[in-house]
Amino acid sequence: MGRCCFYAVGTLSLLLLVTSVTLLVARVFQKAVDQAIEKTIVLRNGSETFDSWKQPPLPVYSQFYFFNVTNPEEILGGEIPRLEEVGPYTYREIRNKADIQFGDNGTTISAVSNKAYVFVQNLSVGDAQSDLIRTLNIPAVTAMEWAQQGIIQRIIRALLKAYRQEFFVTRTVHELLWGYKDEILSLIHPFKPDIPPYFGLYYGVT
Repeated sequence: MGRCCFYAVGTLSLLLLVTSVTLLVARVFQKAVDQAIEKTIVLRNGSETFDSWKQPPLPVYSQFYFFNVTNPEEILGGEIPRLEEVGPYTYREIRNKADIQFGDNGTTISAVSNKAYVFVQNLSVGDAQSDLIRTLNIPAVTAMEWAQQGIIQRIIRALLKAYRQEFFVTRTVHELLWGYKDEILSLIHPFKPDIPPYFGLYYGVT
């Protein structure tokens, strides 16, 4: 594969990175706001403030956009990627606190934060369960990087050679966000258990 192809893959990776960073910044900002509220407001069991903290009444939405690759064969031949922006796909964030414990001194409180995402059809451009996106095969590209380093590089190289992986995959929006079982990751998992056999941009978040 020539230099142009590496450039194309790098461009796609950068776009994915920018999208991920944007989402991460939004999540970090929301977390900072939550922490500031928890530090400045006194929470008493049964109060309106406590109920709002336990289960926030205001809706929180997350919108996701994807870049659909329209010229995969040409990219492998060295051409610049042609990308089609698709979105938004909107999810409502459902949050609540569970296993709430009050400290003996009455000044501390601990809880487990639960979070779930519910797809909102009327605020989305399509159906996340059926809309297909062609994008960079991140697990395969990552495995190729692993094959250049680490103690299992020979195993990964052998797997990549035996199971020819494409540089681009077509998956539903739901799969790309929340995870799908990937062939190459499933093969690597027995040798490196800390690598899950599933891949998704938000896999494991909920």
